[in-house]
Amino acid sequence: QQFALETMKIYAPLASALHTGQLSAELEDAAFRALFPKSYRSLDEWLNRTKEEDERTLEKAKQVLIEKMSKDRILMRMVLKEDTYEKLLKVQANNVAEKSRGSATTNDKKSSNVTNNNNISVTLHAALNSVLTISARRKSRFSSMKKILRDGRKRANLRDVLGIRVVINPQSGSIADVDSRSSDATCYRAQQIAHAMFAPVKGRTKDYIAKPKKNGYQSLHSALIVSTHFDGDEEKKKESSSSSSSS
Repeated sequence: QQFALETMKIYAPLASALHTGQLSAELEDAAFRALFPKSYRSLDEWLNRTKEEDERTLEKAKQVLIEKMSKDRILMRMVLKEDTYEKLLKVQANNVAEKSRGSATTNDKKSSNVTNNNNISVTLHAALNSVLTISARRKSRFSSMKKILRDGRKRANLRDVLGIRVVINPQSGSIADVDSRSSDATCYRAQQIAHAMFAPVKGRTKDYIAKPKKNGYQSLHSALIVSTHFDGDEEKKKESSSSSSSS
């Protein structure tokens, strides 16, 4: 228990200060389990009841954000080099043209267009993966317990248990790469897109770009209302925190 306490007080905060958030969360959970095994087990069993539903919700939200952000011309214009951005526009234009032509296009022309599009798409796919990283996770057990104790919430009212992170890494030579103000603007644009897709919780948006933390951490944080049924009539709402940062 002494080592678990040291982990909670020293090593987990150190990992957080070094910007290794996942490691910090794992250390906190391990220490929490060792120090308070009954509380950990009870919370773990309760959270596991919605594990599969939460994972489906996170995956759907992640895919929605990837699609919307990769198609947003304002964001892509800032994070991609000019030639890569032009290729993106060409693919989008070709896709629109293909849909409008429909079945009237001959098989030979279709084959040629698909080959060309695929070649461009492979290049773009690699570029988009390098500039836009979106990860999704369930919050740690220790983080959830802190919310219960800090806010005096009942478990049924614990909603902020899901997290989505957007990391933007502009291509070398792009507008956001050479201009720090444009780099910041990419984060604000990503936040706007997220807010357009999922309603933000009032009073739960934090701007650590305008006001960085003491350790230099810069990011935008939002709490969003995410539906667990994207396509159905019945919507069960869950609160998810989203952060966006530029590296």
